Amino acid sequence: MVEVYLLFALIFGVSSISLPTVDIREAQQPRTVASTTLIAVIEAVQYDAAQSILDECPKVHCLGRECVMVKERNGCETCACPIGSPARGCDKMPKRMLKELFTNGCHNLKSPNSKLYPATPVSRWYRHIDYEAKVDECRSYLFPFCEDYEKNVWPAPTTRQQCLHYCY
Repeated sequence: MVEVYLLFALIFGVSSISLPTVDIREAQQPRTVASTTLIAVIEAVQYDAAQSILDECPKVHCLGRECVMVKERNGCETCACPIGSPARGCDKMPKRMLKELFTNGCHNLKSPNSKLYPATPVSRWYRHIDYEAKVDECRSYLFPFCEDYEKNVWPAPTTRQQCLHYCY
């Protein structure tokens, strides 16, 4: 290391350079049991916090054609499907969203300040998989149809054949 600084001084004509000081005693000091334990506790708490966030993530099956699993900012995985694709409806609409649409109605996305209009109940299809019972089939359910939402928010297969094609 000293040779590098001397070579630098010769090449660039520097008459006096100060060598960096390194405190060897600090680098060679062994860690104490207390500091090692503290580090282990901090790492364990960080792991537990991260694990508790991941434990709250809903279980997601990415069933749709051309869909991919992506991680959200909170670390949870979600299924991303192409906009407007019936593959978005391969997982059944969440109960909270279903109830909200049937109870409150639909927003007019073209003019957000307008009144809500009632959702029309229609039959749609989703892929039902139960690994323990070895069930894998397309099932029909009552779906709250909102004209504006169909393309952008939650399109779903309209026929069993479409479900079989898009949801595998």
